[in-house]
Amino acid sequence: MNVYKVELKSQAYYPIDITDYEKRTARRPPWYKTSDNGTPQYFAICPACNNPVQIIGFYKKLANTPNPYGKHFGRPIPGVGIYDRDAYEWCPYSKKNTGDQTERPKREKGGHVFNELISYQT
Repeated sequence: MNVYKVELKSQAYYPIDITDYEKRTARRPPWYKTSDNGTPQYFAICPACNNPVQIIGFYKKLANTPNPYGKHFGRPIPGVGIYDRDAYEWCPYSKKNTGDQTERPKREKGGHVFNELISYQT
């Protein structure tokens, strides 16, 4: 995914950009954490399903993509949010959402449609 948010109740989302992310998170916890093995981790919230996402490729360039991206994080992150598996299953940014699309909501090309998911969450 190429967008994120930092407030659960907000519908506003932002493109993943290191300068903007640093400003919005003030480079502080809970958005900036260190893993058990000492590796830095950067977190945000998925704008569609409100699950935690990890931002990959900010400070260390990746071989497979030139741009940083958000990836759903499969467990709760204190201060960021809980993990809701059902919401993840229906999320348009879900990796599971790449197969059979007959029963899942679709994103419009070039746009972000979250109304169905947000009304589902509230």
